[in-house]
Amino acid sequence: MAQATEQTIVRVSLKDFYSVISDYGRYPEFVDGMTECSILERKKTGCKVKFVLDLIKRVDYTIQTVEKPGKSLEWTLLESNLLKKNNGSWFLKALGAEETEVTYSLEVGFGLFVPGFIMDQMTKQMLPKMLASFVDRAETLFPANGASKKRK
Repeated sequence: MAQATEQTIVRVSLKDFYSVISDYGRYPEFVDGMTECSILERKKTGCKVKFVLDLIKRVDYTIQTVEKPGKSLEWTLLESNLLKKNNGSWFLKALGAEETEVTYSLEVGFGLFVPGFIMDQMTKQMLPKMLASFVDRAETLFPANGASKKRK
């Protein structure tokens, strides 16, 4: 298993950024390697969502989300053909009307043996790239708000 957390400040309102991270059906439009997304079940508090990634190998996985609009979006892995674990979260904090602090965390593990140092490296490379794709998407959809600045 490997885990990592990344934080950034985005010059997009919290509401607008949340709309991007909770619009699962659009993920294949801007997330590298994601080819399919199906919302299997939608409830007031979250969704059951199936994703397909084409990385080195096709990865199918289904997650259960817990949505708290204006605060957070968390998920846990329900099933997968290759993943043993895929849990994560988005925590959001408004810093003003058009600025949001975003904390993205991911914990991932494969069902097959992958050496720990390779998992750590993959996760540490994947996380900033994934976060950047969501930031870019939000700033493209809401361009009047400007650009983001990275913060540790």
